[in-house]
Amino acid sequence: MRYFFRRRFETWKRYNYLVAAALDAGFNVAMLLMFIFFSSGRQVLMPHWWGNNEESVERCFALDQ
Repeated sequence: MRYFFRRRFETWKRYNYLVAAALDAGFNVAMLLMFIFFSSGRQVLMPHWWGNNEESVERCFALDQ
């Protein structure tokens, strides 16, 4: 929007809502495609480190005592 406001002011003044809707729709379509692309692959396992518990999904370790 800043590009259209600074460089193409007449276009921005005339088609402000249309340009904003087109840019928002393009962003949303890109996010949808990235979500589909990255979530449809293989499953990535959580790495083993000191803060996660492999045996339980319960994250309140104070209750385990």
